[in-house]
Amino acid sequence: GFNSFSSSKTAIIKAFCLAFSLCLLLCFCGCQKVNQIYDKVFFDFLGTTVYVELNISEFSFNNSKKAENCFNKISNCLTEISNKFSTEKEDSLVYKYNQLQKGEFIEVDQTFKEVFLKAKEIYSLTGGAFNPAVKSLVDLWGFSKRHQQENYLPCYNYDRNRNADGSFPLPNEEYITAFSSLANFSLCQLEENRLIKNCDLVVVDNVSYLQQIDLSGVVKGYATDKIKGIIEECGYDSFYLSVGTSSMFLSKKSDNTPYTLGITDPQKVNGSPITTVSVENKFVSTSGYYQNYYRVNDLVYSHVINGETGYPVSDEIASVTVFCENGLLADGYTTAVMVMGREKGENFLKTEGVDYILITRDGQIVSN
Repeated sequence: GFNSFSSSKTAIIKAFCLAFSLCLLLCFCGCQKVNQIYDKVFFDFLGTTVYVELNISEFSFNNSKKAENCFNKISNCLTEISNKFSTEKEDSLVYKYNQLQKGEFIEVDQTFKEVFLKAKEIYSLTGGAFNPAVKSLVDLWGFSKRHQQENYLPCYNYDRNRNADGSFPLPNEEYITAFSSLANFSLCQLEENRLIKNCDLVVVDNVSYLQQIDLSGVVKGYATDKIKGIIEECGYDSFYLSVGTSSMFLSKKSDNTPYTLGITDPQKVNGSPITTVSVENKFVSTSGYYQNYYRVNDLVYSHVINGETGYPVSDEIASVTVFCENGLLADGYTTAVMVMGREKGENFLKTEGVDYILITRDGQIVSN
């Protein structure tokens, strides 16, 4: 249970976890002697929610003002990141890139360059398993944000109405083939401050489609890095934070002991954790098919898309959690491992020296 919280705050956190289906359930074991906890939820950051908790040894009015100042800095940071990397805000750099024709470019700033170059590095390191250019395929298979809305209606030629069970009819092969050719992140090139689109458009049923990218697969990890830095600059050394369903940082509890982290059981998402692990001063990221999927003819189709095949992943991995020194890398690695599959993914993480917990679809727990 959340032993260090008041009942009202426990209710807030439980509601938050249920509403946004957090893939990691934070379990505090044993009693904590904390005089004051400050926490805050930041809503709608790149379509997800951010939670921050600060543990303070003793209460005072100045501490309250200090915590609020810290939260304000975090809010400003999240707004700045969202304004650059949102796929929906028309003045964001990602949105502007997605409207470009082949050969056109946009000017980008240093923050964008930092994230983009890291994304390129992970794309190369994982042999394309981590691929921000699968956005069109994600939309094709029915896993974009618009598909989750209650008032969803088909609006593109490739859209389908939902089946009675909430799944979608499978897309036509011609769209899978065409959109796979758009999923070539190497054709998204950075030259000094210019982000250039070198990918040809595709035409299906007399409609043209441009390459689309979505960097949120590492931006949430990047935000976790930045928030951690802000919190530490504000003088806190006992805290934790989570960004959406994929990224988290755990420092240490107020009594200087590690946190105990519960790993979600993919078969019982709202039930007891399938296993627990002690974590201190680590970034944690999880990716799993169960976060967004549907079934057709007893086959699972998930939001994790293999850009090379154009299809959702179908490996035996149900989820992978990594423990890393860098939030951006942790975020990218989990997605890549889901695409790589168990054998290749495990070998990759071992080569990179990254600790992990992998859950298979039949309930095996594999860790390193």
